[in-house]
Amino acid sequence: MKCYLQLSVDEQKHRLHQRLERPDKRWKLTLDDLQGHRHFAERQASWADVLSVSHGNAAPWYVIPADHRWLRDLIVASLLAREFERLALDWPAHPAPFSHADLERMR
Repeated sequence: MKCYLQLSVDEQKHRLHQRLERPDKRWKLTLDDLQGHRHFAERQASWADVLSVSHGNAAPWYVIPADHRWLRDLIVASLLAREFERLALDWPAHPAPFSHADLERMR
């Protein structure tokens, strides 16, 4: 399972603006971020190509809307929970407890 967290162009612009305007967020901003925003449409098209050629039944891609962090987190958590249920994992067998003699030997 692979998740692609997709921001809309408006949300990316908003987050970049916050990083420019707010000193507590400015440390996150790089020149690459600003240049990358100018090429948003081309990068989205490139990602679409990557996702289509690397998607498969064994490891599918899920495109997650990421404009709202709470919704992004809810969707990813739901996907993970579903995947863990599908795997039908079980707890390992509980080992026999240590005897007092075993504990003494470990000292």
